[in-house]
Amino acid sequence: MGMKGKWTAEQIAFLEANYTYIGDTELTVHFNAKWGGFTRKGIEKKRRLLKLKRNKKQLHQIRMRNRQRGVWTNNGSNRWENTEQYPIGHRYFCTSKKYVYIKTENGYEPYHRYLWEKHHGPIPDNHVVCFKEGADKEYFGVTDIQLVSRKEFIKTSTALP
Repeated sequence: MGMKGKWTAEQIAFLEANYTYIGDTELTVHFNAKWGGFTRKGIEKKRRLLKLKRNKKQLHQIRMRNRQRGVWTNNGSNRWENTEQYPIGHRYFCTSKKYVYIKTENGYEPYHRYLWEKHHGPIPDNHVVCFKEGADKEYFGVTDIQLVSRKEFIKTSTALP
């Protein structure tokens, strides 16, 4: 139900009973476990429509509860220690940068660079690994990438059509 349909009396009662001490992100997890199909934005919107506002004390208590559980900190320093860690080799597509990244021993790095080094060795100074013309940046293999000098890369990437 949630944003796609009408809220039930049970769902509204659950929200009213728990919003003062559980944050919206965690409420979303509870709603999805019990009913499915909810987003944090949908929970926030329903709270606003029902005029369920948290005061400063309630917000502080939610933050302290999350901090004690290791979910939230002032600077996020231990968040990653307490949440699920992805294994080495995990890949994801970054929608803002439009590149696939892979987790290595040194952290995340662009997958096309990793793939080149795995098959051809280190990338020489003043060279870049780029995609061949027409290659898909989300689904690609070693045949879709090429090594070019920075000078050549700049010349071809700034050329007008």
